[in-house]
Amino acid sequence: MYRSLRRRLDFLLVLTLSTILLLQPVLGSMAYAQTVIVPDVGAPAGNQPNVAESLNHTPVENIATPSSAGVSHNQLTDLQVGSEGLIVNNSASTANSALGSIVQGNANLASGHEATIILNEVTGTNTTGLNGSTEIVGKTAEYVVANPNGISCNGCGFINTPKVTPLPRALPS
Repeated sequence: MYRSLRRRLDFLLVLTLSTILLLQPVLGSMAYAQTVIVPDVGAPAGNQPNVAESLNHTPVENIATPSSAGVSHNQLTDLQVGSEGLIVNNSASTANSALGSIVQGNANLASGHEATIILNEVTGTNTTGLNGSTEIVGKTAEYVVANPNGISCNGCGFINTPKVTPLPRALPS
């Protein structure tokens, strides 16, 4: 009787572990099925973007004011792009978006002083999951995502950017 019970428990353990291993890729991608963008409140105020929504409720990142060299350095504790996508707002005035219909102008930008490079630096501990499209609305800009915890791309796409650079490492100080 003891041997029969032991075999059943061993079988249940093997079945449970096998199920977990098989479902891990699916469950892992479901953890960030929606877009999450969290500005780093500990970063300098000039490196904190703000978050809004387009008319069709697509998340919008209103990037920080660019430097005189045209670089908008945005520090985030978390960045996840879900299937609904992310609109990165590089327009000082109202603009049409492929992902989110109409997007209000970004108050951090002045007309004619939009970014030429948009840097999203993740300072938190999560891996960045790019599981949908990211659109730069407004002026075309190069897009850089830096995360020392890693970056994954599963169905990611990019709109209105000539160059995308994933940096799975920390930025130099």
